Amino acid sequence: MNNGLAHLLLRRYWKMMVLLLVVLVGNAVYVSATFVGDWKLAYSYYHSDEFKKMFNEDEEIKQDGKIYLYSKENGEEVYTNSYQEYVDFNATVFNESGFYSYDLTGGYFYTTALVAAIAGCLLFMFDLKTHFNTLLFSSRFSKKSIYFMKHLLVTGTFILSLIISKIVYLAILLRNIPEKYLNAGLMELMPSVVVNVLALATTFIAASLLGLVLGEWISGLGTIAFFFVTFGMFTSQLYAASEQIAAYYEKTNQLWPFINMLTSPAIQPRVVHPGEVALPLLLSGGCLLAGAALYQRLSLENNGNYLMFDKLRKPMQLLIVIYTVMLFRLDRHVRYLFPLSFETPGSFFSITAKTLGFGAMVYVLTDFLIYRRIPFKQHLLKWVKRAQ
Repeated sequence: MNNGLAHLLLRRYWKMMVLLLVVLVGNAVYVSATFVGDWKLAYSYYHSDEFKKMFNEDEEIKQDGKIYLYSKENGEEVYTNSYQEYVDFNATVFNESGFYSYDLTGGYFYTTALVAAIAGCLLFMFDLKTHFNTLLFSSRFSKKSIYFMKHLLVTGTFILSLIISKIVYLAILLRNIPEKYLNAGLMELMPSVVVNVLALATTFIAASLLGLVLGEWISGLGTIAFFFVTFGMFTSQLYAASEQIAAYYEKTNQLWPFINMLTSPAIQPRVVHPGEVALPLLLSGGCLLAGAALYQRLSLENNGNYLMFDKLRKPMQLLIVIYTVMLFRLDRHVRYLFPLSFETPGSFFSITAKTLGFGAMVYVLTDFLIYRRIPFKQHLLKWVKRAQ
C-alpha cells in the first residue's frame, strides 16, 4: 500500500467515511427498533381483552364461525376458529403469508440504496468540481493508484459499514423478538444478508462509475436521479414481460430470482439462487475495471460538459434512448407478440408508430442534453430557406 497516497486521500475523505458509518448504522438501528416497537404493540393488542372479545364475539368478520387467516398460492382462502393459531400466525415475523412478511424489506433497502447512489456518485464527481483532481494529477502518484486507493478507502468503508449495520439490524431483531415468533435464526438469514450487501455494494460502485463519467452537476445528478427513481419501474417491466412470455408458453417464470435481486433483495430465510451472487459480482467487477480504464484517460478539458469523455457520447445517448423506450413501451410490444387468450393486443402499426415517435422524442432531448445542439438544425434551416 502507498502510505503517502493513503494519508492524502484519508485527509480528504475521512469525514465522508465517518458519515457513511454513522448514517448506515444509524438507519439500521432506527428501522429495526421501529419494527420491534411496532411488533410489540401488535403482539400486545393480540393478547388484549379487547381483541379476544372481538375474536370470540364479532360475527361480522367471520365466515361460518371462522376468521380469515391467509390465502394459498392457488388463491384458496384459509380460515380458523382457533384464537392461538390466529395470533401465532399473524405475530410471526418471517412468515411468507403473514402480516410482517415484507415489512422488513422495502423502505430499509431503498433508503440504503439511495445513500449508496449519492455517495458513489460523489466519490469522483465531487473531485471533478474542485481543484483536488488538479493536485492529484500533478502529484507523483499514478492515476491507477489513485483510482484503486479511492475505492479501497471509501468503497471499502461503505461495504464494512453495510456489514456492521446488518449485524446491528439482526442483533436487535434477534434480541427483542422471541425465537418462536421470529421463525428464523442467524444462520438461516445470512445467505439473504450476503445478497443484500452485494446488491447495495454494486449500487455504490455503479454510481461511482456514473460519477466519473458525468462532468456537469445539474444534468449529471439529474441523470443519476432518473436512473435511480425509474429502475424499480424498469425491473417491473422486465418482470411483467417475463411473466407474459411464461404464461404464453404455459411455463414457470425463471427470471423471478434475478428480478427480485435487482429490486429489493429481502433479508429473510430463503434459498439464494447462485445468480443472485454471481450477477452483482460480475456487474461490480465490470464497473470497477471500466472505471479504472476510463480514469487513466481522464483529463480536465471536458469539465463542465455533460460527459467527461467524448467517445462515450453516442453510447450514452443510445443507452438512455433504449432504456427509456423499454421503460415506457416494452409491455405493449410483449403483449402484442405474446398475447393471452383474453387479451386484445391492438394494431401492430399503431404500437410501432407510437414507439418510434416516443423514441424520436427521447433522441431529440438526449441530443440537446449531450451535444448541446438541436438535431437536424442545419437541415431544417435549409428546408426553411428553400420554402421561402
